[in-house]
Amino acid sequence: MWERACSRRRTDIQHRCRLIHRIREQARSHILIAFQAGMDCSSATPAPISPEYGAVTSHTGMPLK
Repeated sequence: MWERACSRRRTDIQHRCRLIHRIREQARSHILIAFQAGMDCSSATPAPISPEYGAVTSHTGMPLK
């Protein structure tokens, strides 16, 4: 029974990690939500998140356009 639950969880995590990568027309807001949720995806490096409005910023702290 544990193996099934673990397998389902692994699939769920892989699906969420896949959403971080912009494929075709994925909304930027979906990427931001994934990083705010504190996801740990080995293939993705989260951008710093500004505390003001939850805006994504560059490594210099300037808002991205």
